[in-house]
Amino acid sequence: MKFHTRSTLSVWVAALLFFGFQSSCDAGRQPESFVLQGVSFVENSAALKKGSEAALQQLLQQLLSDGSMSVEIRCHVATSGDPLQDAKLGRQRAEALRGWLMKQGVAFYRVDVAGAQTQASLSEPRPQVRQPAGDRVEIVRVEKSFPSAEVPDRAFRFDPVVEGREVLHDFRVQNKGSAPLNISKVRTG
Repeated sequence: MKFHTRSTLSVWVAALLFFGFQSSCDAGRQPESFVLQGVSFVENSAALKKGSEAALQQLLQQLLSDGSMSVEIRCHVATSGDPLQDAKLGRQRAEALRGWLMKQGVAFYRVDVAGAQTQASLSEPRPQVRQPAGDRVEIVRVEKSFPSAEVPDRAFRFDPVVEGREVLHDFRVQNKGSAPLNISKVRTG
């Protein structure tokens, strides 16, 4: 890529990237999943109970040590008698866990959310009180491909030039990811 500027200052490349994430699980293969033990929530809430962060640290360490790992969080909730409310609570809990992981430094695109619930049989009487024994957090490892833009030399200091003279410098943008990188806009500044 070539950039033209009339400035004697450093030129910073700002590339706005458009990228689509694509799940690439094989159709016949089940993704790897596990129940995250030790994570619990305040009753009928998406707030984590004390002690849950210790269990989340395991998942966090896996994600931070393996930059290619992406997961989907599925929070199953015990049946309350209202399937819509159960689904909403499951999604809110999964979003809360995703938010916690993002605050710890995990990139947003590496953590998907799926609200899930256990469903009582329609013929069974619906309980009036939520049974916490059915609550659980399932982590599913998903394969994703995504671009990763790298600009080895982010700045270049030009020698002083006469005002109005065109200065030319080539900046290299490399795709270190596993999906095509589409650069939709480039600015100098």
